[in-house]
Amino acid sequence: MPNSFLIVANWKMNGSRSLAAELLAALKLKHHTWPKLKLIICPPNLYLASAHNTLHGTNLSVGAQDLWFGSAPATGNTSADMLKDIGAEFVIIGHSERRQLNLESDLVITSKLNAAIEHELVPILCVGESIEQRRSGNTLAVIRQQLQGAISLIRARPQAKIIIAYEPIWCVGTGSRASSIDIKIVHAFIKNLFMQYNTSVQVLYGGSVNANNVADIAAIEFVDGVIVGGASICKTSILCLCDRAELGISSKGVLQVC
Repeated sequence: MPNSFLIVANWKMNGSRSLAAELLAALKLKHHTWPKLKLIICPPNLYLASAHNTLHGTNLSVGAQDLWFGSAPATGNTSADMLKDIGAEFVIIGHSERRQLNLESDLVITSKLNAAIEHELVPILCVGESIEQRRSGNTLAVIRQQLQGAISLIRARPQAKIIIAYEPIWCVGTGSRASSIDIKIVHAFIKNLFMQYNTSVQVLYGGSVNANNVADIAAIEFVDGVIVGGASICKTSILCLCDRAELGISSKGVLQVC
């Protein structure tokens, strides 16, 4: 669905069997009312198989929050082929929480990207600057560096599909988001960077996206979707967010300065 606005619901380390069943049933019931949206549900690995089974036959997709690469023994990790086997189609890679808490380097992230592409999982690569990097005026340089591995893989495999999510670290879980102008500048920069290699990518925005701001974000030029954290694990919140995103898309390109 290349023209659809993507909403990636990253449940992070949240959920239970009952909560997963409630959220998935609500989304399955109402997804047909959002013809302009493409939803990708990313629950914890424990709930991936049930999510896939519940959503089978709909246009809702399932993604994982991470993967491991290589074939060596790696206790506690999950490989790309395992994710593929239980119905995952997408996988989030390089989220700022994993970069910070798990000390994931650009080299590790590139290895994960490669594993995803090799197993025909669509990677959703997260990039973004810290508040210190932003204040130093290094936002675009940081993002360029974080994208080098993805660009190298795309150059080697021109047919590979990859999605980029711009998530400024200083916005994740803080309740603050980047301004509309900043979002537009960064998204245009990312798209132009890949266009230099004759590749078009979808670029999502993440960082405290919720039902109150998603319509404004959806209307910004160059924004192809959003990645949603906390607002995606409450039934009322995610349904309202999808309703408002559908409305926001209709005013695409009308920049609302915040």
